[in-house]
Amino acid sequence: MAYEDPAVWGSWIFFTVKGKFQLQIIPEYSNQPDMPLAALRNTKLRTYGGEINVGVAWFRRVRTSVGWMLDQNDVMWSGANTDDSYVQDTGIILPKAAESARRGAATANVTFDFRARQQAVMYGNALGFSLEVGGTRWGSDDKTNYWKAGVGYEHGIRFFRRHNLIMRAGANAGDNLPLWAENSAGGTNLRGYLYRQFQGDTHLRTQVEYHFPLFSLWGVDVRGLVFNDAAAIWYRKLPAKTGDTYDLRSDGRQFLPPSLLHQGFQVGQDLHSSAGAGLRFFLRTVAIPLVGLDVGNGLGTKDVRLILILGV
Repeated sequence: MAYEDPAVWGSWIFFTVKGKFQLQIIPEYSNQPDMPLAALRNTKLRTYGGEINVGVAWFRRVRTSVGWMLDQNDVMWSGANTDDSYVQDTGIILPKAAESARRGAATANVTFDFRARQQAVMYGNALGFSLEVGGTRWGSDDKTNYWKAGVGYEHGIRFFRRHNLIMRAGANAGDNLPLWAENSAGGTNLRGYLYRQFQGDTHLRTQVEYHFPLFSLWGVDVRGLVFNDAAAIWYRKLPAKTGDTYDLRSDGRQFLPPSLLHQGFQVGQDLHSSAGAGLRFFLRTVAIPLVGLDVGNGLGTKDVRLILILGV
């Protein structure tokens, strides 16, 4: 839940207050080749907390903000996926992926947004930078100290009044990231692959979409699109190895063994791409889609995935 005031007393100042309660299962996959496409370990996480952000929209187009988040992350259970054939065949024992922790972090954001919309068509560009720093001074417990930085760019070009080419690119990097703050690819940001199929502390990504009108029915515009997603994601830094085990990190994070998870960027294993097509349904008076459906194929794989999109 969130409350946002985009212009306090009609000024350029804005603020947002958020509260959250979330239950999720975080899967972990091997990034080694020729492994079965199944989660090797699952972790059920319960998160609750809040966040506040205050900023200034300079001339309405340039937004700067700072914020503070505080949440509790409880690991309810974590262990090997006993339904996976590799786990069954090898009898591998995987310890708990992480320990419960309290996270307190300061955030900062800068956005230059020169986009505009004409009904369902977006044109112009936007550039954003973000920084998140967690530590005891911000309310974390002694073991949750990390940083995470990101940059994102989006550019829309309008053709023939109702056709739209949208290009996106971004990068994220961090150090000592908790399990729930690690970068991930798959699902909506890498269509054609499983949700969080790839994880790492470093993530580069691109998306290219071409949108075009199909037909209108009862006040709803139906548009099609074709897309290409790409991502490079890997771990720059993992703990030292002892035999076939990465050492336990000071915050309780235990990574998959080196035989299942490698450190460093390898082109053949850490670079992924997908392509596909989809539909978007717009009300003529609303600039964002009510619902969408994409079909993506991970290039070089035989996997085809369906992705349902709501209000994005």
